[in-house]
Amino acid sequence: MTNRKNKIMIYEPEKGFIKIETRIENESVWLTQEQISLVFGTQRPAITKHLNHIFETGELKESLVSSKIELTAKDGKQYMVKIYNLDAIISVGYRVNSKEATQFRIWASNILKNHIIEGYSINESLLLESREKMKALQDKIASMEKSNGTLRKINHLKNEYISLATHQIRGPLGAIKGYVSLLLEGDYGKVPNEFVEPLDIIFRSTDSLYKTVNDFLDISRIEQGEMKYHLKDFDIVKLVDEVVNEMRISITKNGLELRLNIIKGEYILHDDRVKLKQVLINLIDNANKYTNKGWIEVGLVKNKENTLLFSVKDNGIGIPKQTIPLLFKKFSRDKSAQTANILGTGLGLYIAKKLIEARNGKIWAESEGEGKGAQFYVEIDLLKK
Repeated sequence: MTNRKNKIMIYEPEKGFIKIETRIENESVWLTQEQISLVFGTQRPAITKHLNHIFETGELKESLVSSKIELTAKDGKQYMVKIYNLDAIISVGYRVNSKEATQFRIWASNILKNHIIEGYSINESLLLESREKMKALQDKIASMEKSNGTLRKINHLKNEYISLATHQIRGPLGAIKGYVSLLLEGDYGKVPNEFVEPLDIIFRSTDSLYKTVNDFLDISRIEQGEMKYHLKDFDIVKLVDEVVNEMRISITKNGLELRLNIIKGEYILHDDRVKLKQVLINLIDNANKYTNKGWIEVGLVKNKENTLLFSVKDNGIGIPKQTIPLLFKKFSRDKSAQTANILGTGLGLYIAKKLIEARNGKIWAESEGEGKGAQFYVEIDLLKK
């Protein structure tokens, strides 16, 4: 193909030009079967036969090398006609047994490989270099795929180990926590005053470790796709009241004011009550940990779109703008959060996000910046009546 005074010559046989109107689209030439037969000096049925064989053997996929256009015939009527691109034309040209086809094959071998449709020459050394780079890239991709397969196996084994280890650790921790609680409550007799504080420290430390172990177990289940959800209908307002009452002592013990902005009524969800409770506890506990003094407000409101919006707001240490997008990532903790609470693992919000999104809900955080408090929101669908 050469450019002659801004005109593209597609192919010139020895006898001279064959006048054929072509379509040039998508970096390819498109001809009808009739036009292809003229180029190769053979009958149209032979072209049809060769094209059918090319498609039947899978050498080319018909949908990728053919299209349809509307042409106006001599009688003025319009007809839909199939056209074929350069890949199909070249494949046919290497099958037709005619002088013209032989001439085409010689031309194709010597000329076509060095040109592209726009008429720009390809430097053969650059083409070779590109092929070598492509081969190197293919080898690299193959190596990466093999490495990825190995990494997936390692990751699966890691998750299995974490699941097994957390199961084994959780049992003894539960026993320690339970017996210390019984001692503090006097089930084994009055505890000497000097033992109360050490036992309380043991209880709180064991409880913290127990929660961490549960977090790792949840992550293992989520990432292995083994987290099970038990769905039933329940009143979200009653669940929020339950969570607030359970956490009220911890919040007031921390010297904080607990505010409620809950609209009473029966707002029914069809969801996993236990897992939603886990999320709500996590958000309220999070506010409790990162608010040194002031207040925490728990809110619940019904949106017009038949959804419920649960919120936890505080006037605590706040969240830097650049940290908000990272909050719900695994093991992500801001420096200010680490200073305020050294026991956090950065897992709670990650788990909460996964649990909420698994039920097609939304969870997000907002803050005006450090020292300006934070707001966490959960949006979930109400049960449609």
